Amino acid sequence: MTTQHQPTKITVIGGINSKHQHGVEFDNADLLILTKVLGSDLGAGPMAFDNHHNGALSKAMAAHNFQGNVGEHLAVEIPAIEHGGHPRHMVVVGLGRPDDISRRRMCALFNYSLTLASQYKARSILIPIFPQRSSEAVMNLRGTAAVLRCLVDQRVKSGTLDALEEVRLLCAPQAKQHIEQGLAVEHTLCNQCHILKLA
Repeated sequence: MTTQHQPTKITVIGGINSKHQHGVEFDNADLLILTKVLGSDLGAGPMAFDNHHNGALSKAMAAHNFQGNVGEHLAVEIPAIEHGGHPRHMVVVGLGRPDDISRRRMCALFNYSLTLASQYKARSILIPIFPQRSSEAVMNLRGTAAVLRCLVDQRVKSGTLDALEEVRLLCAPQAKQHIEQGLAVEHTLCNQCHILKLA
């Protein structure tokens, strides 16, 4: 007898603001996904999360000369003592040049995030969407959320989400409504889904 896996839900948390120090108080998922654009530093939001973990991510980035090239990634285990013994990880993923960030690249990023969730047997992942994450990004909030909704639906159909129960999007309070509107999209965005790779 097989156990029916509950549908993976997407939760939007409007917690990125100065009071919440970029939302670090919501950093309790099994897997934290941060991004870096080529030619830029991590930025205030990701740095707040890095500081929350005693600079573990920036130390690893320096040790591995992480630049943020598209598809480049770096994973850091969060010490068990910080979270009661359950394995947790944070990963920084390179998005490449700001000019190249598109719907296709965001689809690939989310796809990669879901693959990492399977790799680390994560039940929950947290993906912060920081305000002005890239001044030249061509993606809007609704479009970004619609891409995630579409991809999660496709992976549910293919049965490739494993133990993942929840995807949490962390955003600024004023962005929450736009993201939720994007998540309400119920149709496939592409004529044929090839589930893109980050490269």
